[in-house]
Amino acid sequence: MHVLRFRRVLVLVTVVPMYSSQPDKDHSQMKDSMLILERALRKCLRVGDVAAKYSDSQYIVLLSKCSCDTASDVMKRIIDRFNHTCDTHSNMTIQFDIEPVSCYSSFVTDKKMEKINMVKKVIRFIVLIIGLSLVAYSGYHLFKIYSDYNTSDKTYEKLQDEYAVGRFKEDDDSTKGSEAQLPWYDDIDIDFAGLRSENPDVVGWIYFENEDISYPVMYSGDNSYYLRKTFKREHATAGSIFLEGSNKTDFSDCHTIIYGHNMKNLSMFGKLKYYNRDENYYDSHQYFQILVDGKKV
Repeated sequence: MHVLRFRRVLVLVTVVPMYSSQPDKDHSQMKDSMLILERALRKCLRVGDVAAKYSDSQYIVLLSKCSCDTASDVMKRIIDRFNHTCDTHSNMTIQFDIEPVSCYSSFVTDKKMEKINMVKKVIRFIVLIIGLSLVAYSGYHLFKIYSDYNTSDKTYEKLQDEYAVGRFKEDDDSTKGSEAQLPWYDDIDIDFAGLRSENPDVVGWIYFENEDISYPVMYSGDNSYYLRKTFKREHATAGSIFLEGSNKTDFSDCHTIIYGHNMKNLSMFGKLKYYNRDENYYDSHQYFQILVDGKKV
């Protein structure tokens, strides 16, 4: 059988005159002394202790988790603070009585305690399972996001390798036999016939100066189809670069809108944020071009 016991100490603190004096003067000093005692209690008591005014000359104090010896030490500190604050000509002093208070819970049988412990173990086990499940769930989704990003990157890297052909110019006789790269706006040709054999929704190719933003531009007639679909029409968070549904596919409108995700791994249009974040970025990335069936827009 188990008993749950909590120790507390009850203290009755009384302000008393050291010797008889004039009644009116004693009454005034008593009021002042009670205010000083209140301030001393506020300063010396701990969080969880309770004090209340019991009468015109008394406070009752409940000290939690405290022995009688400890209560005596607490009261000595209160008296020292009281005497330090009081006028040296004051006629008042403090007396206190300590009474231990024990609080007992209801008796708990061994069988009931065993049941309580079993419930605690079950709760701890459930919390552990929930924690492990959350870790596994988060890990799965992180892996899924990484796999999704990787699939998109590989899809568009393969398109660039197969259908975006680099061009070179021949050097003069002094460097005969070598090749020099053309200016960025002339250094790429797109095999649109090959692209459209895989997906006829391709309407162009966007290509940025000094940057690896180089993607096919898709068109479906709405603004949702390629939002989460790749060129291969497979689901992917990165989706595709695609043309506004109300724009013409030959890019002849006065204003043409092209959509692309601001990806955290900097793919698609993820690097466009640098125009705002890096004041030097614009200097080397001032231009981009859109290729449409051999033309540049």
